[in-house]
Amino acid sequence: MRYGWMNSNGVECFNGVLKGARFLPITALTQMIYYRLVTYHDQRNQEINEAVSKGQPYTEYVMGALTKNVKSARRHHVTLINLDIGEFEVQTGRNGDRMHKGNNTQVVILKDRVCSCNKWQSFGFPCSHVLAACAFIRLSYAQFIEPYYRIYVYAQCHSYKFKAIPDEKYWSTFGTKIIPDPRCRRGQGRPKGSRRHTEMDLPNVQRPMQCGICHQEGHIRTTCLNKDRQRVPTRKNWCGICRSDGHNKKNCPTKPQPSNENL
Repeated sequence: MRYGWMNSNGVECFNGVLKGARFLPITALTQMIYYRLVTYHDQRNQEINEAVSKGQPYTEYVMGALTKNVKSARRHHVTLINLDIGEFEVQTGRNGDRMHKGNNTQVVILKDRVCSCNKWQSFGFPCSHVLAACAFIRLSYAQFIEPYYRIYVYAQCHSYKFKAIPDEKYWSTFGTKIIPDPRCRRGQGRPKGSRRHTEMDLPNVQRPMQCGICHQEGHIRTTCLNKDRQRVPTRKNWCGICRSDGHNKKNCPTKPQPSNENL
């Protein structure tokens, strides 16, 4: 966010360089970025040489924008408010192509290098309102263009020369010992997962464990302190006929005996 303008030009520019390079191995990714930067700088140097040969003082972008702003400034009406600080009211003319544009008032202060439309502060070169104010008092607008738009400054940004990379077998060796970062070593135990847990990963509510000897919660029969004092009969010592403990169906005293008539 700058002067009320929000954009992601820097991010999109970098994404343009990395287009098609995602999910590549690190070596291939580095090579692709390097050679794309070489091509990018070579193209910009050719454009700079053409601009210098034409005697162009500013970049192509600024020259085109200024030409458009000068054309729009001819439809503005300027009123001088304070000459000491260069304060003006600029009544914009109605745009014939777009009827909803224009017919508003902007305030320009040349001393503070501000315009109420915020375009001058945002882009660094005069908007149409500033050009109209400069023309009203016959003042050159070149002094209000930021230096980084000048062609020689633009050339300095691309003055770095890349060098060809020889084959790896011709690389010079270095005696520096590389010490890996100990924090990058794999620690003991199971690696920590990167999955983010949600409510679906919460454990199910289960019954608390209960001892089968003393019937108390919090432990099981193998760790029960009363397992030697009290022995609860298991299913094997429970009779299914008389429903008593201490015997089973085979030796139950109440089990009916077969009569001699049935033999």
